[in-house]
Amino acid sequence: VSFNGIKIPSLAISFGENGIMGIEAESAIDHFKYITDRGLELGAKIITAHIGKVPDDKKSAYYDKMLRVCNEIGDLAFRFGGFFAIETGSEKAIVLKRFLETANSKGLAVNFDPANLISDVNENPGEGLLLLKDYIVQTHIKDCKEVKSDRSTKYIEVAAGNGEVDFDI
Repeated sequence: VSFNGIKIPSLAISFGENGIMGIEAESAIDHFKYITDRGLELGAKIITAHIGKVPDDKKSAYYDKMLRVCNEIGDLAFRFGGFFAIETGSEKAIVLKRFLETANSKGLAVNFDPANLISDVNENPGEGLLLLKDYIVQTHIKDCKEVKSDRSTKYIEVAAGNGEVDFDI
């Protein structure tokens, strides 16, 4: 499917507020299969998602479940000729890289979101890019701007080039 030469490269899936850990493993896999079927109908071979924060402790049950579900989804994506791209920003890039290395699924990849790295984990996107470069199959082109008040600091999403992301990397 295309419109004036514009094609749909990917679809996003939501596993809910808590990511993969907030739902049963089979439900996450079934949801992925459904979205993948829709994506393939549209010519999209990349499915992106926030999976939730990857734990630092590789020995935790939480880490084990996330790894099992992502491996299964990644393997399904690979069999469909596509990728399951985990969006950056829930954890530091090095933690996501180690998770992907441990998973070792050819269908797992990264949807690189530089604004999320800045606003959610206070990480330099350039450094994150270098760490994750071998896994990146898609990039979100968005930006964020820091807004300070007397009580807190937060980030708001702004058009690319109008915020904290250095797009000249």
